[in-house]
Amino acid sequence: GGVGKTTIMKQIHNRLLKEKDKFDGVFWVTISKEFNVLKLQSDIAKELNFSLSDDQDKRRRASQLYEALSQQKRYVLIIDDLWKSFSLEKVGIPEPIRSNGCKLVLTTRSLEVCRRMECKPVQVDLLTEEEALTLFLTKAIGHDMVLAPDVEEIAAKIAEECARLPLAIVTLAGSCRVLKGIREWRNALNELINSTKDASDDVSKVFERLKFSYSRLGNKVLQDCFLYCSLYPEDHEIPVGELIEYWIAEELITDMDSVEAQMDKGHDILGKLTCSCLLERFTNIWNKREYVRMHDRLP
Repeated sequence: GGVGKTTIMKQIHNRLLKEKDKFDGVFWVTISKEFNVLKLQSDIAKELNFSLSDDQDKRRRASQLYEALSQQKRYVLIIDDLWKSFSLEKVGIPEPIRSNGCKLVLTTRSLEVCRRMECKPVQVDLLTEEEALTLFLTKAIGHDMVLAPDVEEIAAKIAEECARLPLAIVTLAGSCRVLKGIREWRNALNELINSTKDASDDVSKVFERLKFSYSRLGNKVLQDCFLYCSLYPEDHEIPVGELIEYWIAEELITDMDSVEAQMDKGHDILGKLTCSCLLERFTNIWNKREYVRMHDRLP
């Protein structure tokens, strides 16, 4: 995880939405680790603006969904973060074939899932060392600044510790934005190396790198507000206003003179969490509302 599968597909999804001559519909559904047929059926129906019956009979719902999808002319259905294979027929997804011009695209960490779903696999490669360093420096210091040679050498070693994974690079770079001088950079590198030395496998190492960024927030309020996001379901799009109101209600934001001041503080906290790349902030293209989201590698 963290190699950039979802990010790439988001770019493709957004481009297809703009290029309306290619497909009549472009639909995106994210699957959580705990696969649930009823939820997948409901999520696809929601993307179609189609109301499935409240019936819990999976076969009846599959028939309704199949009919709704079959009425679409040409569409792309993107199913993100698939952990195990499933039957298209049992969910109600028509087989994409050349004659109907429809496409089904899956993202998964498992080649075995691709094989079971009879998909043509397209592997997302790791970044090159040069790409990894460029991404790290862009996120850590921006395009207009240059590090001293000795500091850039340390920055390169930090980027190497990220194993060329974009998620780890972006998150760690966010936590390094506040570093000043070679001593702070060297200390960050030492702390990072120490945090991952006991990790037993690659998955644990990725998690420890992300945990390192959380620890470097250095502020309990920021940490508590970030952890609060984990109460939402996996991959959930969290409305910004709702999240800040919950922070206030749970007294994570206190000692302010007014509700408006608390809201301002909430937006400031959110800015710091997104700046640290622990939360992803985006605007929904349909309702123009702002949301944040946690990556599923985070708590």
